[in-house]
This record gives sequence, structure tokens and C-alpha cells, in this order.
Amino acid sequence: PVCPGRGELVARGSAWFRDREGRRVLLRGINLAGDAKMPVNAPTHEREGFFDWKDASFKGTPLDLKDADEHLGRLRAWGFNLVRLVVTWESFEHAGPGQYDRDHIDYVVRLVRRCREFGLSVFVDLHQDVWSRWTGGDGAPAWTLLKTGFDLEKLDASGAAVTHQMFGDPFPKMVWNSNNARLAAGTMWTLFFAGNDFAPNTTVDGEPIQDYLQRHFCAVLGELAKALKDEPNVVGFDILNEPSVGFVGNKDMRDVSDNLFYVGWRVDPWTAIELGAGYTREVDYFSSFMMYDGKRPLNLKRECAWTAGPKSCVWLANGVWEAGPDGTTPVLLKPDYFSKNPRSGAHVDFLNDYAIPFWRCASAAIREHMPDAIIFAEPVLDMTQPSLSEQPVLNAEMVGEGYVWAKHWYDGVTLISKSFSKLVGLDTVRMRPAIGRRMIERTHGGAIATFKREAAHMGPGGCPVLVGECGIPFDLNNKEALTSGDFSTCTMALNTTMRALEHALVSSTLWNYSSRNTNERG
Repeated sequence: PVCPGRGELVARGSAWFRDREGRRVLLRGINLAGDAKMPVNAPTHEREGFFDWKDASFKGTPLDLKDADEHLGRLRAWGFNLVRLVVTWESFEHAGPGQYDRDHIDYVVRLVRRCREFGLSVFVDLHQDVWSRWTGGDGAPAWTLLKTGFDLEKLDASGAAVTHQMFGDPFPKMVWNSNNARLAAGTMWTLFFAGNDFAPNTTVDGEPIQDYLQRHFCAVLGELAKALKDEPNVVGFDILNEPSVGFVGNKDMRDVSDNLFYVGWRVDPWTAIELGAGYTREVDYFSSFMMYDGKRPLNLKRECAWTAGPKSCVWLANGVWEAGPDGTTPVLLKPDYFSKNPRSGAHVDFLNDYAIPFWRCASAAIREHMPDAIIFAEPVLDMTQPSLSEQPVLNAEMVGEGYVWAKHWYDGVTLISKSFSKLVGLDTVRMRPAIGRRMIERTHGGAIATFKREAAHMGPGGCPVLVGECGIPFDLNNKEALTSGDFSTCTMALNTTMRALEHALVSSTLWNYSSRNTNERG
């Protein structure tokens, strides 16, 4: 069936999506598309033009409009009725603060209209991974880093980030968490959510940096909502994909052991600051999940990540460290600086102190132009607390109505190992093996069902759940299917995920459909 449009799809006062007649609605959707994270003709494995950020063009991502009918028709024929439309902050404001790419906004409007022609409803996902392209992911414009004081061209060399563009091939897999813990992304997320508390001395043109960053981000949401307000198939917005806590909540800046994602370089916040100040340091390295591969040196050339040198480090300016007796060597003053609110001394409650106020600010920017927009809210990534059973206790005053709990779920064993077994899986709720395919499907479904228990605490009467990302990697078993043409293992793995979603009775949008996918690069 066709997905109800905005105003017809109800997401308030109930654990279910409902239509105007009050009937329960299960949505089956798709993410469109992963390649929208990057500018046109700028794949991550190509270095050329990486720092030409002002002239970036995203027009035609994720679909060239001349080919849209073919792809949208295919998605509708496959039974999808909802699109999570992937866009980035950078794609709309890459040239500079307040300089909007009107051509790209116009393109998004035209693509949304094409979706409507094929019976596809849309919610817009302002996507990011690890803050930005220059910190190992995508999302924010380059000028957010420059305004903070970072030297864009020294982030990789200093160890403040690792990017495919600068590292080259073969690029290590699954190092997004390592990048989130490094200086550039860790600092930006801390400033974005909690700069007023943890970096009160850091301003941009006299404005506190948290307010500056959130003001520009929310303004982009407002511009999009204004452009799309007359498109009835736009049901709402996913405010921000997989945001991170940054350094907030870290108990000891010298310790990385509470980060439970053992892949890539293991960098604690203090080492990250030292690296950024221009010092060589060795860190533990895991070549794959839990596979220790010794220590690796970072910043061998002693590059500084800060444009004006170590003295312009945000964390020096806010009293976290000082220069030692020699005038240069960093000395840590407050190892527990991020464990408590420096202003009040209270323990940090990230959800209530920082996430919910941001949700409210972003929602207001959208609903100024689109009052009936549904807000798809995601939890903040904190790899020190990856439990599936966290329950945010919210109320109507905190989040209002018309919210959806839009967490992501992947079969972690399949995702990390890039292999699938129908015989043995992992019950991530009870943390014990699941034996046999039916048991695997039930335990995965049980894990997803915990999202519904969490959503029961969001607003009066709870709110619906939509799993915003789920799916499998198709390069299983060293890309076996891509060379043999036999996709039976991939099909089995994806069927297991789909059956788990059905078991939990939740709506979902699969990750992802990309019209530019290749077997070589994905």
C-alpha cells in the first residue's frame, strides 16, 4: 500500500503509526542513498580536490533526475513505500556560514516530487558520520572545523583524524569509532552539544561556539522545511544521523579501556590532545574486532592540528591542560574534566542535559514551517554504553508529540566479521549464543523489540519505532558473491534481518539503495 502523507500518517499518543482511520501502519522503506554523503565525482578513495571545499557540488546526489524514474519505479515495485532521503549539512552550506546552495535545495524538492509520483513518502535524513569528510566521515561543512581553529590539511598528519583520501588504499575497515575518539571529531561533538559547559571560553565572532554551531545547523533544517512545506509526501525529518557524545562523560582522559569497540587505533582523549599539539605517540592497534596487532606510532612528523599552533588548542583555552616548565610539553591538569559539568559539578546526563534540548531546538526550526512534521529522533552514540536496553524516560514537556524513536540495528557479528552463519548467532540482549536460524531470528527480533519498550517512555502514550538503518554488507566472505554471482548467503543474511523486523513488528528503512554502486568500491 501507499504510505500515508504528512498529516495522514499519525505518530502521537501511541506506540504505532496510524492512518486517519486509526488503523495501525507498518512502513517498509529504504535509504536513498549512501553516495549522497560525498560531493559529485569525489569518492573517498580519490585525494584530488579534497580541500576544495567551497566549490563542492552535491547536485544530482543521490539520483540523477534523468534516471530517477527507473530507480524509483524499481523501489516501488520491490514493495517499498517510504524513503529515508540522505542529505548532509555540507551539501546545503558548503561555501560558508549562511551561504546556501539553492541549486541543491531545488534539486531535493524536485526529487521529492518524483518520489510522490511513484507513491513514495519521504522523511529527510540530515546525515553525518564522524562529523565531516575531513574527520573520516561526512556531514558538517569544512568551515565548522576552521572556525574552531583546526588546520584542515594537518588533521591526518597530526593524528587528529584518519581519512581514506589521505591514508590511501587499502583503508582499514570499521575505523569510524576510532575517528570519533580522536581529537577533531571528539572536539567538534563536544563543542556542538556541550560547548557552553565544557568550553565556555571558546567563541566564534563573540558567540559561544555551541550556540554558533547549533544555530547554523538548525537554520539549514529550517531552510529545508521551508522549501518542502508544500510537498505532502514529506512526512518529517530525521534530525541528525548517529551523533556522538564526543568526550563528554569520559571519566579519565588517560584511559580508553571503557570504549568497548576494539577496532583500529585506540586513542584516549589525552593522547588525542597531545597528538594534536604536535607530539608523536604510540597507541594500541586492532586490525579487526578484538584482534590486537601491537602498537602503532602516530604523528611521526610532529605536525600540529591547530592553525595557530598548540597555543590555540580549544582545551588549553578552557583549562584542561597547560604547557610544562619547558613552555611547550603539554601537562594534563584535569583528567576527569569531562566526567562532570565543570560549571555545576553535577554528573553528566547526556540525554537530558544536551540531546533533548538540541532535539527541541531543531524541531522548532522545522515546525516553524512544517507544523505537522514528524520528528525522527536518534539516540547519541556512546561506545562506553552500547547497551540495547537503555530506556530514556521522557515526557511531553521534553519532546512534545509527533516523535518517532528511530534507532538503528545491525547484526553486529555479520557486520563486523563480514561473514554470516545460519547456525550460530549472538543474543545481544542476554549476551549468549543463539543456536539455529529460527533462534537467531527470534533473538534478533527480541533485541529490536527492546526499542519499543524504550519508546513507551517517549511522550504521552509512547511513540512509534522506526529502525532507520538495518541491513547487511554484500561483500560477505571476501566479496564471494560479487565474483561468483551466487548471492544465496547474502539473501539468507538479509532474510534473517527482515524476519527479525517482522518478529518485532516495527517499521524500518533498509540501508541502502545506491544507483552508483560498484562491486569494486561499493
